[in-house]
Amino acid sequence: MNKKTEKLNKNTEKSDKNIVFDKLDSVDLDILALLRENAKQSFRKIGKKLGISPVTVMNRVKKLEKNQVIQQYTVKTSYKKLGFGLEGVIIVNVPGTEYDEVVKQIIDVPEVFDIYATSGEFELLIFFRVKNLDDVQGVVHKIYRIPNVKTKTYFCVPLKKDYFKVPNTTKI
Repeated sequence: MNKKTEKLNKNTEKSDKNIVFDKLDSVDLDILALLRENAKQSFRKIGKKLGISPVTVMNRVKKLEKNQVIQQYTVKTSYKKLGFGLEGVIIVNVPGTEYDEVVKQIIDVPEVFDIYATSGEFELLIFFRVKNLDDVQGVVHKIYRIPNVKTKTYFCVPLKKDYFKVPNTTKI
């Protein structure tokens, strides 16, 4: 087992210990779905949509926060309207002995917004967001300069889905 596989296994083991999905019912899942749709809506409005009291919604949300199912409330930003209209993916091959150092260097690239360890032909998927083609070249150059790294770059065109919808919601 290589270093990368060991890390993936450790991360999976850690996350498995925190799973509370079996303790969630359809009401919890419906509340989550409604909050993902609009986290600013009131407990009263959520309760009305689900046919439960606002106090029940509040208690359920507090439980979801306590169990870290809800980790934060955030803003969905239109990066295109902010001028960052191009997204891309860089697929990276990196020797196992260099893995940790390469990841540290990639994290420091400001245009990178997500990094995934993968199994299979490549070790890393790097997602980046930029304003124009010149910026793409800059990001690719920053990553390509990291010693012992081999890359392939792709552009992304968003289609439909931008978050995972938990299956089994009932009332909405």
